[in-house]
Amino acid sequence: MAIKIITIPDPKLRKKSRPIKQIDKKLLRFIEELKQVLLISENPPGVGLSAPQINKNWRIFATYFRADSPRAKEYTPSPKIQIYLNPQITKTSKFLTLGPDKKNPIMEGCLSIPKIYAPVKRHKQIVLEYHQLSPDNKSLVKKNQSFSGFAARVVQHELDHLNGILFIDRTKEQKNQLYVLQNDQLIPLTTD
Repeated sequence: MAIKIITIPDPKLRKKSRPIKQIDKKLLRFIEELKQVLLISENPPGVGLSAPQINKNWRIFATYFRADSPRAKEYTPSPKIQIYLNPQITKTSKFLTLGPDKKNPIMEGCLSIPKIYAPVKRHKQIVLEYHQLSPDNKSLVKKNQSFSGFAARVVQHELDHLNGILFIDRTKEQKNQLYVLQNDQLIPLTTD
């Protein structure tokens, strides 16, 4: 049976995820499933996917900075999917940004909220503390990594999922416009 990405209004997307405390076969199998679902995501192709999006309440997300993405010029492409366990942001840039260009902000989307996009203010740079599996898959190894630009945006978006927050929540809180994709055009969405 194929694993599906859950979509709004599924209440599981609103739950805060639990930390990973032990490594077992169930976790290792789930990580492979998370990678596979992200790898085959299309319309649009995903650059990030969190465990809650495939119905698992664990603090795990994956990123895949594809070389063939329209946004590839905004990040360093990665040849493989990266997995982040128990992530937390330890440092952020002072200011929030809608993207590199104020006149053309980055429109965030989400595989769990099909066809809806919006500009969201995010930190331009972050430092993420997280765990990775050791090479033998028997222990967790603590890591720190800096992200900037589009990659920082993706990491913040996925981390929000682990806290039960969706990008549309940020959009509403920031009083930004939501858009719906219709016939390859973004149309302002009216919410009354």
